[in-house]
Amino acid sequence: MTSAEVGELLKKTGLPVAYESFPEGEVPELPFICYINPETNGFAADGKVYYESLVIFIELYTEKRDTVLEKRVEKVLEDFYFEKEINYIKDEKCYQITYELEV
Repeated sequence: MTSAEVGELLKKTGLPVAYESFPEGEVPELPFICYINPETNGFAADGKVYYESLVIFIELYTEKRDTVLEKRVEKVLEDFYFEKEINYIKDEKCYQITYELEV
């Protein structure tokens, strides 16, 4: 699966989705999703990479915790194993729910 395909999958949530960030001045109202693939993981043997996977961070931004919305995101990710982390960003007055997965 490519990074672009992950973006298409995330659009099924019905939320605005951007790779990395929205352009300045075009940031939608909360909630929205940003995602990025900062690295890859490879399976190697005999000095060669036999398989490479993308590490994807999906960040859901909300004004308040919304477990129904989180479950909607998790529903589109149901075919993947993911780790979930929840943080409150004081300066932005919003929650950042991060899903880390490999595709």
